[in-house]
Amino acid sequence: MVDFKLISFKNGIAEYEYYPEGTYDQKPGIISFDTSSGEFTLKTVSEYESTFYFHIYASHSQRKIKELYEKGTLPEKGLVMWC
Repeated sequence: MVDFKLISFKNGIAEYEYYPEGTYDQKPGIISFDTSSGEFTLKTVSEYESTFYFHIYASHSQRKIKELYEKGTLPEKGLVMWC
């Protein structure tokens, strides 16, 4: 599971913090989303997944943000769960 929340939106660029597995006591990751191009930038990897080879939590957050944006909503927050 991963939580994400919008922390800023300026000039078409949305920035989100993401928290893997409810790790609110650790440094979150930062994702930047350019709404004009649909491109994401992983600005900071979360402390929780900093030792992982893949950044699956950032990836899941990005997918959900893009999915909601394509449906017409720039999400302010969200939660992604998987089994």
